[in-house]
Amino acid sequence: MKLLAAQIGSPVNYNQLASDSGLSVPTVKRYLWYTERTFSVKSVTPYFTNKRKEITKSPVVYFVDPGLRNYITGSFGGLSRSRESAMQFQNFIYLLLLEHTAPQGGMVHFWRTLDKAEVDFVIDLKRKVLPVEVKYSSLKKPTVSRSFRSFIDKYKPVEGWVVNIDCDEEVRINSTIVRFVPFYKLVGG
Repeated sequence: MKLLAAQIGSPVNYNQLASDSGLSVPTVKRYLWYTERTFSVKSVTPYFTNKRKEITKSPVVYFVDPGLRNYITGSFGGLSRSRESAMQFQNFIYLLLLEHTAPQGGMVHFWRTLDKAEVDFVIDLKRKVLPVEVKYSSLKKPTVSRSFRSFIDKYKPVEGWVVNIDCDEEVRINSTIVRFVPFYKLVGG
């Protein structure tokens, strides 16, 4: 659990976890299975349509209870601008997205290619997808990353979100509307 807590939002490397913990890879996979069945963590699987171009094996893990994760790592201070704080924010947004999509039968995935293009979350609602990029920052202007643009070019979603601290605008990229959504608009609604 300590090793998982230190790498939220990153692809799970079973071999590295086995090496760091002194366990076998099958045991690590079994322990991960148990952590999911006890609702401690949730594995997010990759979104793909072409197995040759995208990484398809390694899930990303998020904690269902961020308090448990913070207890394990001893992280009880306020959020700062560190990478750890950004990953905690991403974990928080994951939980909000999960809460909104589960009743609709949607699945939350992530997207990452071998070329290092990535989108934090892809909500798969059967006939449409919604890419979601998470930015733990106050954006001065709506800026779309190259990776997000790459996803839009490839899958042509109707809409995409960039969840951030406070920017509330939208831009159009070809036929896709990209909404910059302040995180607080996802809370409770």
